[in-house]
Amino acid sequence: MAKYGYHLPLYRIEQIFAHQGVPIARTTLCDWVIQSGWQLKPLAERMLALLKQQPVIFSDDTTVAVQDRGKTRETRFWVYAGHSPPIVVYDHTETRAGKHPKAKLEGYRGYLQADAYAGYDQIFAAGKVLEVACWAHARRKFFDIARQAEAGKRISAHEALEFIGRLYAIEREAKEQQLDAEGIRKLRQQQARPILAEFKAWLEDRLRQLAPKTPTAQAIGYALKNWPALERYTEDGRLEIDNNRSERAIRPLTIGRKNWLFLGSPKGGQVAATVFSLIQTCKELGINPEAYLKDVLTRLPSTKQKDIDSLLPHNCKLPGA
Repeated sequence: MAKYGYHLPLYRIEQIFAHQGVPIARTTLCDWVIQSGWQLKPLAERMLALLKQQPVIFSDDTTVAVQDRGKTRETRFWVYAGHSPPIVVYDHTETRAGKHPKAKLEGYRGYLQADAYAGYDQIFAAGKVLEVACWAHARRKFFDIARQAEAGKRISAHEALEFIGRLYAIEREAKEQQLDAEGIRKLRQQQARPILAEFKAWLEDRLRQLAPKTPTAQAIGYALKNWPALERYTEDGRLEIDNNRSERAIRPLTIGRKNWLFLGSPKGGQVAATVFSLIQTCKELGINPEAYLKDVLTRLPSTKQKDIDSLLPHNCKLPGA
């Protein structure tokens, strides 16, 4: 928990124990982390299987350095998240190749919400998984342009942000009204679809007036290229307008990366992915991750494979809870 929940590198944990009069070698701590994490791997694999039964999966990725022969090289962490129930599963891979998310989501049918990274395209190719794009990504491109505009000067990026702001206002209304999935779908169909049609026409018209290489033209091009996936969220109330769910799940990795800088080995990356999966899922469920890990590691050796679901965070019944 200190390493993956509070993002402390092992050398600091070693120092903390030493200051408490309990000197434990860093290599011993490393062995404990690796062995414990490896025993927990079946839980993360089962969580992924249950996640693939959900209608919507959110995904994102980020870089992580791995130590290799005295230097480091870049690898990737991926996240796959769902919300019914909340499940967060991480994966560590050597590259960012599209074969990795394709293999991880093998057999899945439903919606996949992600950024417009081309590596996901082979998942969508068979038509069994539908792409849902992220309005936060599209908005960010216009926001960066507007932020650099001369003070007091209104430009096309400001108009684009106003269109997107109207779409988000509908989402806030749905949340305030506490609508169910069908209610959200109807609200989007009635209010968001007309705005999207108006916005698309505005984008196409403005694009004809701009030089192709300008930042605004490129931002508009991104939106139009991904338009079918950007407006797909209006089809189903279980979908979200953006991919912020998975971006929030990526954030703990970026915080940890600043502290421990790199992974010691690819095996360490797999263990990290497993333990991150359990800790972050516990946080999503409002469960104390440290109490959960203590309980699970105590019961795991005597739990049969057929009863593994009883150890998963959303089924966890901590003593005294």
